[in-house]
Amino acid sequence: MFLLSLACLTSPGRAGDSLVVEGGPADTGYNVGSTATIRAGLKGIQGDPARYSVFADIQYTGTTAVASVEMDRQPRSMPDELRYEARWPVPADAPTGVYTVTVHVEDRSTRETVATRKLRSFAVYRKLVRIARVNLDKTFYSPGETIQCETVLENLTDREIGGLRVEFSNANYPWIATFSGEANLSGKQPENPALALKVLRANLSLPARGETTLPMMPAGTAAFLQGTQVAVLGAGGPARREKIPPPEVDQYTIAVWNADRTVLYDMQFSPRALVRDPDRDLPKPYSNNFTHPYNTDIDFTKYREFYAPGQTSRADAKTEIAANNLPSSLLVFCPHEDDEHPWAGLIRARWKRAVRCAWSSSRAETWA
Repeated sequence: MFLLSLACLTSPGRAGDSLVVEGGPADTGYNVGSTATIRAGLKGIQGDPARYSVFADIQYTGTTAVASVEMDRQPRSMPDELRYEARWPVPADAPTGVYTVTVHVEDRSTRETVATRKLRSFAVYRKLVRIARVNLDKTFYSPGETIQCETVLENLTDREIGGLRVEFSNANYPWIATFSGEANLSGKQPENPALALKVLRANLSLPARGETTLPMMPAGTAAFLQGTQVAVLGAGGPARREKIPPPEVDQYTIAVWNADRTVLYDMQFSPRALVRDPDRDLPKPYSNNFTHPYNTDIDFTKYREFYAPGQTSRADAKTEIAANNLPSSLLVFCPHEDDEHPWAGLIRARWKRAVRCAWSSSRAETWA
């Protein structure tokens, strides 16, 4: 009985009871032939940190073979956490799909596993051609002006790839936009006219592991696109009805297909460009990272924190703040200075009073 108790007290598994393993792959997916980076953090360390060895076990889902890589301790480790990193070369002939990652910790003195943790998985894919770089000739365009584009393509394989078709078009997702558009025309045209598609190069060949640059060339025509891209992007702002539309931020798609346009090798969005009429440079638009391109697109009746001038009084604001139990440090801000619309919404509620801000070209005014 005494020996059994002693064995329990000295069992190496006990050393791992307080160990916490966290981490995961540095990216969600890796191309065959590239290197996958796995990171892990170890907390709850007892005694000398050098006593632990950490391994990343990588396994293709559905198989039994495991690739185990010892992880290197990183010098930037925190006092209460050891950080480890491993780099696993993905074989060039690796099957594509999902790979699981399990980290296990061993005690060097006993060679016993003291902690195990399954981390998030990553995917392995096989990419043949990559659009390495896209440049436009400038940032600001007027409607009707020619857009010029430079494209750099890279062959990621050990063999020549031929018959490539390089396209430039208005921003879209090719797998949903190829034949979409007007309902009565869908599938009846070789391409969607809303894409303004232009072939930059047909029947292009890329040498093995080589890089080819398509020099700056006319690729498209600047135009106001807002309200016309719902069918090709799945989203888009409302159509503009003004005689002179306001400026807008647009992007364009560069896609590489096979000759029959049935295999999409790669696609990239261009750098953002600002399209504006020479006679109008306001309001300044947001990019498509934002929900609303312009302040005027916000329906303020749906946001209790936003009001137009005269829509609420100081007394109403105080009552609403009290009724909604708003915190004294509530911050709701609109980061856009818009000269055509002199108010930017309710920015802050503090000390039970509303602070409103209106922007002008030279200064900001506030009312309490």
